[in-house]
Amino acid sequence: MIARHWRKVLLFGGIGLTVFMVGQALLLGLVEFARWNEFVANALQLVVTLGLNFLLNSWITWRDRTRGWREFVKFTSSRVVTLLLSFAVFSVLVGVFGWHYLVANLVGVAVGMALNYAIGEVWVFKRIEGW
Repeated sequence: MIARHWRKVLLFGGIGLTVFMVGQALLLGLVEFARWNEFVANALQLVVTLGLNFLLNSWITWRDRTRGWREFVKFTSSRVVTLLLSFAVFSVLVGVFGWHYLVANLVGVAVGMALNYAIGEVWVFKRIEGW
């Protein structure tokens, strides 16, 4: 049981790292090449990574659990809180303290990661009997 839990945590972390890198690349491209405002670009990349996170985590991390529209709604609603928290951290670090937007995004994402895993494990994805 413990080995299964740590395997799931590692899968979640690997997916999180992958999606984070996709988000960073999108943010970098929108700001540096498309010349978007950092705040607008960050908001878009947060929405894109939300969808990608759900797809990958439902197919891989919680593949032994129920997944469908209800889980997507629960996942999305729980992530709204952590996305707002991430965006708030980003905004303060960039807008108030003058941090580089990529570093600020890293900190904002890190703040919500443990909370996201816990919510996914206990609330979003229900156990399927027999697994």
